[in-house]
Amino acid sequence: MGSKILFLFVIFFLSATPAFADITVSPGQSIQNAINSSTGKVTVLPGTYAGFSFSGREVVCSTARTCIIKGGGVIDMNGNNAILRGFVVDGGTVFAGINLYSGNNLAENNEVRNMIQCPIGQSPGSGGCQSWADADGFRFFGSNNIMRGNYIHDNSYANSQNDGSNSPPHIDCFQTWNDSSNHAPAVNTRIEYNICDNYSASPYHATSGIELDDANGTIVSHNIFHTYGKKLDLDTGNSNTTIENNVFLGGPKTSVMEEYGIFVSEGAGTIVRNNIFYGILNSGMNIYFKISGQVTATNNLLDIDPKLDSTFHPLSGSPVCNTGTSGTFIGVYPCGTTTIIPTPTKTPTPSPTPTGKPGDANGDNKVDGVDYVIWLNHYNQTITGGATVGDFNTSGIVDGVDYVVWLNNFGK
Repeated sequence: MGSKILFLFVIFFLSATPAFADITVSPGQSIQNAINSSTGKVTVLPGTYAGFSFSGREVVCSTARTCIIKGGGVIDMNGNNAILRGFVVDGGTVFAGINLYSGNNLAENNEVRNMIQCPIGQSPGSGGCQSWADADGFRFFGSNNIMRGNYIHDNSYANSQNDGSNSPPHIDCFQTWNDSSNHAPAVNTRIEYNICDNYSASPYHATSGIELDDANGTIVSHNIFHTYGKKLDLDTGNSNTTIENNVFLGGPKTSVMEEYGIFVSEGAGTIVRNNIFYGILNSGMNIYFKISGQVTATNNLLDIDPKLDSTFHPLSGSPVCNTGTSGTFIGVYPCGTTTIIPTPTKTPTPSPTPTGKPGDANGDNKVDGVDYVIWLNHYNQTITGGATVGDFNTSGIVDGVDYVVWLNNFGK
């Protein structure tokens, strides 16, 4: 009798719980509705859609960069263990096209373009345009996030006047900071194989490739930066940043602002190696730091034509070949290659081998209703504790997969 009551309760619960199956979204449908109705993978077919938010799963465009987010919409990865692939955020007056919160998130092979800080003709601080608004590509917070193989370009401060209302805005491809709201400090972030080209933004205002505040353990590797102002800005409270095998480009415009390759205000333990700095308008400002001893710079190519082709691969006779640290190459690509920036998939972290009977949360060597209640109490939570909290496959999230483990072993 008890088993029958439990079975009926499970059926009732599942009827009010999002499905665990994967789901496909077509043009005219809502990505957000699909996310809300299923905990499985969401595959989006090519088309135009509104923005959305999600966590704890993979949302992927079936054909890379053919799923377009329009109308001022953004994408928020607002929890842990989210994967986003193949989307384009195109246009709108927003703060950033894609936002990563919490940790262990991957944003790969996406594009952010044509974002503006304010509508044309509207000054910061007036109407719906906040004086502190930006037009960033990505913003990221929390631990162990990865941004890989993305293309950020043509994001601008729409007004051409230097009116001092926002002095100046920071139109960044990537930005992070730490404050008392939901912006946790960035720890162990990887920014790799991206292209950042915001040189079309107004020369009256700063555009950074990356702006870091209160970040620790950031790795910036194999990116291409072409912006006004500071290509990479380590502002306050940063530590243990590694910047390697990037290309920092200036010109050809005549800037009205000072231009830097890497600008370090606070960055204890910063390593700068195997990078190319070329065309920076302010000679001698390729690597600038305010505090002596914080930056170790080795094997960088400064103010010398790297002889790269239009895809940033070294041409024959390039000075970057076999001249990096320990005989490695300088810049994004090794000599003699023709591949473009790769977008490798995220390598899953191996899960610990569960101990005890599968589906047994309380360790009494039985799989019963008590274990189900433990799973239910932690359902849809990103959590540590493994089987003791209902995460029977130790994936870090209590979800429908764990329910199936319990169900398959119920009564054993």
